[in-house]
Amino acid sequence: MNTEFYRQLQSKKRELEYSTRRLAKECGICYGTLVNFFNPNKPRCPLREITMARINNKLGISYEVMEEYNKEIMKERGE
Repeated sequence: MNTEFYRQLQSKKRELEYSTRRLAKECGICYGTLVNFFNPNKPRCPLREITMARINNKLGISYEVMEEYNKEIMKERGE
């Protein structure tokens, strides 16, 4: 999925030179959440508030960008 959130998260991952596992650990979120997020063959899930808070606090990605991602996911799922 080519959303602003995806681009920013990928950019942070590269900038920090983190693996997916390390990024999840640093943000305090489930490793499986990020594995599924970066896997183009897995269905996407909206971000929960606690996950968004942790990503915002650790990586500085804005809530607005993450909310837009959630809206795209919900539209994609037909909800």
